Amino acid sequence: MRTFLFVLAFLLFPALVHAQSGPVGDANLGYQFAPPDGWIAQQVEGGFLLGSHSQYGFVLVLPHEYTTLDQIRAEAQQGLHEAGGTSLQLSSDLVDIGSNGIGGEFGGTIEWQQAKAYAVSILSPHGNGGLTILAATDPTHFSDTHRDVAKAIARSAEFAEPPPAPVASSVPSGSPWHQRLVGARLQYLYSYYSGGVDGSYVGASEKTIIDVCEAGYFNYYSNNTLAADGGGGAGYNVSGYTDGRQQGQGRWEIAQRGGQTLLLLHFHNGNVSEYALTTNDDNHTLLNGERFFVTRGAYDPEDAPDCY
Repeated sequence: MRTFLFVLAFLLFPALVHAQSGPVGDANLGYQFAPPDGWIAQQVEGGFLLGSHSQYGFVLVLPHEYTTLDQIRAEAQQGLHEAGGTSLQLSSDLVDIGSNGIGGEFGGTIEWQQAKAYAVSILSPHGNGGLTILAATDPTHFSDTHRDVAKAIARSAEFAEPPPAPVASSVPSGSPWHQRLVGARLQYLYSYYSGGVDGSYVGASEKTIIDVCEAGYFNYYSNNTLAADGGGGAGYNVSGYTDGRQQGQGRWEIAQRGGQTLLLLHFHNGNVSEYALTTNDDNHTLLNGERFFVTRGAYDPEDAPDCY
């Protein structure tokens, strides 16, 4: 069930971003949901991570592209089996969640660690995908709380009807954005820490590198770390490290769509990542609103793009 459950591979190793309270969502993708009481949502690549200082485990909320419940059922029954110690299988009957979703339990291992999860997948009423909500922890601490949290998020979800997407057109070479980015290494650096009075904490760091090579291809790298301790009240402790070095390569493109300039990364496996290109008042380069350093190795060879 690669589309439905592949996100569990990141369950213990998310890249935390800005903590948010109240309803959260992605305006560009047209969805929002309300985190349950006691849970804090933090945006991660492609969706949201929810954590709690008093409850075991994590919850992930990610958009999907299914259009029918039958598609979701078929994928759920296949489970997920990959190299590296990840093997998850449906361990309960799939049940209807309202009129637009299904849910079920999954068990197995993630990176050789025992894991149990409850997953709910719901469809948008507009026929353009929906959301998958996964609540997971180690099997010892899995409880009805994880089912209830996933279902509560599903009930709170709202979807906006998407506007017609304008067609992207390539920007000619020699444009200001080509001059700024081509032949450069784009680096994003981030760190996060949140501590509680009872000794609990959540800390993370993230580094992302995009090498925009003059020959028309790119190299993409990332590494993320996460450490969390529930403190005296919660009793859980998890830590992890993931190195996504050379996660994918493909062809890059600078394009214009609806008055917005984009950096498009066309991976060899067919996936496409897009970054809105803007600058701030100091003329720093922003990708999707985040500061990226643009370097060519003038002062440090490690800051040069990997373009061989």
